[in-house]
Amino acid sequence: MTCIEQEVVRERAEGQPAVKGEQRICFTDKKIRNEVRFGEKCSVALLDLDAGRIVLIPGQEPEYVELPIEVYRRLVALRLKGSGLNDPEVEPSLTSTQEIRQIGDWKCRKLIFEQTGRMQIHAELWVAQDAKIDFSAWLTLMDRLGLLGAVGRIGRVARQIEGLPIELRVEQAITDQKLVTTTRVERITTEPLDAGTFQIPAGYERVEAGPFPGLAEPAQPAESSAAQGG
Repeated sequence: MTCIEQEVVRERAEGQPAVKGEQRICFTDKKIRNEVRFGEKCSVALLDLDAGRIVLIPGQEPEYVELPIEVYRRLVALRLKGSGLNDPEVEPSLTSTQEIRQIGDWKCRKLIFEQTGRMQIHAELWVAQDAKIDFSAWLTLMDRLGLLGAVGRIGRVARQIEGLPIELRVEQAITDQKLVTTTRVERITTEPLDAGTFQIPAGYERVEAGPFPGLAEPAQPAESSAAQGG
């Protein structure tokens, strides 16, 4: 089990104080736990490839939402398309520079990612070649979960990254709103598999999630429809 701990800083507008938080991602070749904490607020997502599900624990209440991974994929795709992040008319670019910087234990090279269109993105990635893991391992897992395709052309550009992004500063602008998010890896560990990491906490109650606007139900197989007299 590999775990990545990183600091997250979000800035929504000039003159407003930045909001700082922490993110901890643990994963195997078939499971992911993504935990994000801002102050007392904490959200957790548990993805299980074998079970074909994602569990979302949105806050401090002892409750969770469970979705089939296929439904979650379509939700992600709809959200990205609606925001303009996955714009089929726009070709994102990734450019390598000669700029080198030491960040913690890692020697990093600067890459520049840019996308125009309805959502304009400018990102600076500081990528280490000597980290314990490579970004390709994460991308492979995302691909197996069917989530890499949801980001469209950005996913294809991400495959060009060699090494692991240690620091990422993303500026996103859509209409009059601007959001700047900076993440910086602080620690990478390889730990023995702890099954509890990927389990729903004891005593938590499942709640219903839907319906989701704009999300059609999957088509019924022909044999199922015939069996129902359709």
